[in-house]
Amino acid sequence: MKVNHSGKILVFLVLVFMLFLNSISVAQVRVEIILTPTLHDAQVVYLSNFDFLQLRSAEFLFQVTITNSGNAVDGKLKFLVNKDGTQLVVATTNTFTLPPTPPLISFSNIDLSNGYTLPNEQSLKFDETEVAYPPGDFEKEIYQGGKLPAGKYFFTVIFEPAQAGISESHNTEIIDVLNSPFVLPVAPGVADYTNPEVIYTQFPVFQFNSNITDPLALMEDPFLIQVYQKEEYHTTADEVLSTTPHLEKRIGTTLYQYPQGEGEQPLEPGTYVWRVKLLLQTTKGIEEISSPLYTFKYVDPASASEDVQKQILTADLLRLLKYLLGTRADEIAKSLNNYNINEMYLNGEKIDISALYNQINSYQGKVLQVNDLELLSSQK
Repeated sequence: MKVNHSGKILVFLVLVFMLFLNSISVAQVRVEIILTPTLHDAQVVYLSNFDFLQLRSAEFLFQVTITNSGNAVDGKLKFLVNKDGTQLVVATTNTFTLPPTPPLISFSNIDLSNGYTLPNEQSLKFDETEVAYPPGDFEKEIYQGGKLPAGKYFFTVIFEPAQAGISESHNTEIIDVLNSPFVLPVAPGVADYTNPEVIYTQFPVFQFNSNITDPLALMEDPFLIQVYQKEEYHTTADEVLSTTPHLEKRIGTTLYQYPQGEGEQPLEPGTYVWRVKLLLQTTKGIEEISSPLYTFKYVDPASASEDVQKQILTADLLRLLKYLLGTRADEIAKSLNNYNINEMYLNGEKIDISALYNQINSYQGKVLQVNDLELLSSQK
């Protein structure tokens, strides 16, 4: 058989074309990890819910999707959990054969824990897990509560091909975890259940502190304020808390005035116990963190002298400044020593402490621009 010059060129082109087809059939793997809202929105994360150790305690936390645009390829999946450059968890699956797409392969962390069957009837599951905690406080927090300490965590999934010449594929998601969230009452009241603070306002403003810097970013109205009325026959705080709350309200700020004209029952002269619960989304569902109890006694202001009422107003104002300015309010309090507030004005209009609280409360979560600032040498 004779092949002329043009025939040789044709054979050469055919071989090149076949090599090209073979090259594009080489596996091109793409892997993606998608965090569920349970994990993505969680402020508290329990490591056990991933069940890397296959203890049958997994919650649905992430979904993995793999596509393969070429030939079947052997490989492993590796899951990494990192914090501040420190590798905490490495969980690796068994070696499996990834068929070409379609079908689309998608499975959850629960599937990996229990064992997931691929379209080619092969089993896929966690085969080897290494957990290494940094020494010190991190390890202590993990062992005490099983929760990830505060910080930014990187969750990465990697497909490691067994054959040479095939690129590794990976994808990463990031979450922020809070550090031991808390709520702590400020006013009204004191932590002494047997010796309550006396107040003279029927609609007090409740103040409390929290290390949550942006409450509304967590979930809608993450605080639950509860006010209980203490009866004479109640001998312990537990007995008070076993009754129906006099007031129970979901709120989104750390400053809240007892509602007026909203169908709520106003305070009557007597003793009250109150607390705040912080509602957090965790990988085990909604978790409640309760503040300490504060106790106050409401006394009808008609029974107090005018001087006492002025002292109360001064104390309330200084408490508000302490709430807003922290320790910087101490200097102001010192300069006002031996003085009582008679009247307060806002934009030229006389207001009471409740109106001032409401005005300040309306500023929370907003950015304000000051156009004019006038400092007077003296004021009424």
